[in-house]
Amino acid sequence: MGTCKACGGSGKKQLACRYCGGTGAITSSGKAAGFFARLGGDSHTCKKCAGTGTFEVICRNCDGTGTHRGASKIGYLEMEKRRCELYRESLKTKDKAKRKKLAAERSTVMDAWINGK
Repeated sequence: MGTCKACGGSGKKQLACRYCGGTGAITSSGKAAGFFARLGGDSHTCKKCAGTGTFEVICRNCDGTGTHRGASKIGYLEMEKRRCELYRESLKTKDKAKRKKLAAERSTVMDAWINGK
């Protein structure tokens, strides 16, 4: 599986607070406080972001797992393709020992995919 590019593998995203515009403070009129407004003292801490100006949300791209969904799907398709190739090869051979070996290899391919190898 690949690392999610949207969140860098953390499973979370830092977003600027839309209520205070990322400043962490709101003026008494309810608008985002700029630098000079905060110096003037007529602003208070934004209650939505607790004055940080940002908040964390779960990454929608990976649902908070930190791994890219597409990468696991591609891995699954590659695993299934290899298993099908091994199955076709086992149908072509008449040697029972070779068939048994190919069946074991098909199981190994599936186990390796499940365990993330």
